[in-house]
Amino acid sequence: MNGRRRHGAGITLVCIDAYNDGVLTGRIYNSRFGEAESFRSTVGFLTRMEQLLAIEDSPQPFNAVRTFAPVISLLPDPPALTSPRVGKLATMELHILFRQNASWQGSIRWLEEKQEQHFRSVLELIFLIDSALGGAGTNLNSEYPA
Repeated sequence: MNGRRRHGAGITLVCIDAYNDGVLTGRIYNSRFGEAESFRSTVGFLTRMEQLLAIEDSPQPFNAVRTFAPVISLLPDPPALTSPRVGKLATMELHILFRQNASWQGSIRWLEEKQEQHFRSVLELIFLIDSALGGAGTNLNSEYPA
């Protein structure tokens, strides 16, 4: 895959710039956002991704997300991304195929290492990202990650 691939239609580019004590910092690129959407925490990353999925309405959620916040409105299509984007620590393509059981299922591709893994939940996705970044939770064979 070349760096000029359009990150839309369910594909999002996640550029991870820092990972300290399990806290992700980076940027999300998707044609729906136009320019980068920054995140400064793992929850921030998940929140921005959920907002993107709501904007795209694809994949459609199996069940409605319950929230105290008002529902975000749909935005017009921004221009497509034209230049390659990379993270300081890692660059990953995230493809969410389904939103079922109040979670996500799909695949993540670590571009620098040319490896791809499938995940069945957001928790599994976070463990995969952690393992790529050499975090404390890399030994998933143990009873509980550290």
